[in-house]
Amino acid sequence: MSLKLGGRNMNILILDDNEAFADRIRDDLYYHFSGLWDRTYFDRYTKDFSQLTFSQKYDMAFFDIDLCDEDGIRLAKELKQLGLCKKIIFVTAHAHLVYDSLAVRPYFFIRKNEYQNDLKILFSLLDDEFREKTLLTLKYHGNKQVIQLEDIVYLETMDHVLDIHTLTGAYKDYRLLKDFLMDVPDSNFVQIHKSYAINLDYLLSYNSTEVNLAGNVTITIGRFYKKQFIQKYQEYLLK
Repeated sequence: MSLKLGGRNMNILILDDNEAFADRIRDDLYYHFSGLWDRTYFDRYTKDFSQLTFSQKYDMAFFDIDLCDEDGIRLAKELKQLGLCKKIIFVTAHAHLVYDSLAVRPYFFIRKNEYQNDLKILFSLLDDEFREKTLLTLKYHGNKQVIQLEDIVYLETMDHVLDIHTLTGAYKDYRLLKDFLMDVPDSNFVQIHKSYAINLDYLLSYNSTEVNLAGNVTITIGRFYKKQFIQKYQEYLLK
């Protein structure tokens, strides 16, 4: 049975100073994803990287690490810190540069000299993930709304109402925080405070007292939840 994920568009960013390669990866991505999504849109840049400013949210972004006038790793880090893309894929002709990019926690690497093989693996990973996408139905004041679980940055419980925060807005649900976490046991959510749970996909950094999330969000870590948070985050990094 073919996989078709209708009702949503796919937005992809490509940064590569080799125009021919940028065209090649765009065409290959379009061919693959046109059968999965209603529409696939591309923002493709091959020069003037130092003048780029990011405001668009992307489903995935492909960065050449060694750009002609800019550091691809720095640009990828900026995009991720803004919360505009969780899936960063680095592309490089210099395999040794891969290690420098690990601080960004990229989703995948494509080596230009192994392009076809690496792209095939990437498509396999993405197709499996798209099949597992989870939709969440929210109920509040008699209204129902459906959002994607992966779009949630953090959750806050207040007065027996769950506030669900995404990068584009906030929603409410009558579910208790503990019930939400029980409903999504294999997800990347972890409770860090009696009133808060976060999605580790959006975690940028943390210290002994607080976490920093994409979207310029800072939340205090409750003392009771610190050990649980660190353990879940270590498991997350090993996935």
